[in-house]
Amino acid sequence: MSYKILPLQTNRQERNKFQIPLNTIYFCGNSLGLCPIESEKVVNQIIQEWEQNHIHSWNLAIQLPLKVGNKIGKLIGAEENETIIADSTSINLFKCLGTSIAIQKIKNPNRRSILLDRENFSNDLGLLKLLSTDEYKVRYFDDENQLEDFLNDDVVCILLSHVNYHHGKLYNIKKITEMVHKVDAFIIWDLCHSVGSVPINLTEVNADFAVGCTDKYLNSSPGAPAFIYVNKKHQNVTWQPLTGWLGHQSPFKMSKDYEPIVGIKNFLVGTPEVLPISIIDCSVEITLDAGMQLIRKKSLALGDLFIFLMTEKCPSFKLVTPFEYEKRESHLSYQHENANEISKWMRKRNIYSDFISPDILIFAMTPLYTKFVDIWNAIENISDIVKNVESKNFDESCVSLN
Repeated sequence: MSYKILPLQTNRQERNKFQIPLNTIYFCGNSLGLCPIESEKVVNQIIQEWEQNHIHSWNLAIQLPLKVGNKIGKLIGAEENETIIADSTSINLFKCLGTSIAIQKIKNPNRRSILLDRENFSNDLGLLKLLSTDEYKVRYFDDENQLEDFLNDDVVCILLSHVNYHHGKLYNIKKITEMVHKVDAFIIWDLCHSVGSVPINLTEVNADFAVGCTDKYLNSSPGAPAFIYVNKKHQNVTWQPLTGWLGHQSPFKMSKDYEPIVGIKNFLVGTPEVLPISIIDCSVEITLDAGMQLIRKKSLALGDLFIFLMTEKCPSFKLVTPFEYEKRESHLSYQHENANEISKWMRKRNIYSDFISPDILIFAMTPLYTKFVDIWNAIENISDIVKNVESKNFDESCVSLN
């Protein structure tokens, strides 16, 4: 294993655009990003517009899902009007699965298999419960190397997370998409843990569908709506299964007959959440301004430093995430038998990471605001905590280093 700390030169001050908790080291950007300073101003502005312009403010706000969706589209390499902000990741998966099945009924009506990675993030796959088990079957594969053996002319579609949230492996989106298309199946990419972390080009790889949340590396508000990407070639073949009023050709006619709007807007369902989408707008602007290539460079450099120092100072931790650049993104998963206890003591020292039962700690570095010195300071503390935990020499006096 060799280490190469990448040089990173930038005059940008992205960190200053976020509310950074005082005396805190934050490695939870893969779960919830920090709050952009501009978001408070944006929320107050929306409320003032509502107060002053009442229903007239709605005429502009109703365009937000597509406007902001197109900005996210730039981060994932989508063409104009292929990405829209709507609902949650789980609901968007429901739409993608339903649309995939409906199109395949037209193209390849005898297909019955839906493939899932056994370690996919536990999003709600409620649509699969509604399907007749006699008609459709869900097949699970255990890793990328098995996938090719599962692909055949019975496959409708495959749902796969671009980044495995548990061990942090980054999948080869181009290679896998090409593999799936060879059997004329569709692929739905879950980008929750990669959007805003690694450069993505869905147009280049000819992806079919994608979903993703906005509250992780895109740093929007907790519970903010997600996004959905639909390749233009799939947008007008059939309806998506949730025929909500805003996906109607003429929503304000209140017609009893549903006539789907043409294009990506058909993947809207209900009224857009104006306040959180406005926050997404300002947070995505920060990412676009920084540029994904620079973000990726700093991400790898931060990760290299973290791995180097953990190997040197905390050898009892086992790195679970692949070391190779092409197989990792911004979060590193480490295994330790005392992970839960270590995590609790870290929080007492205001060092935040994610814990996955029974023994995994996840350290997510968000290049927009994580500093290199944060890593040095964090690992000095973690090393001290591990020594105390392993020696069973812990009490409240160990909360902070002198």
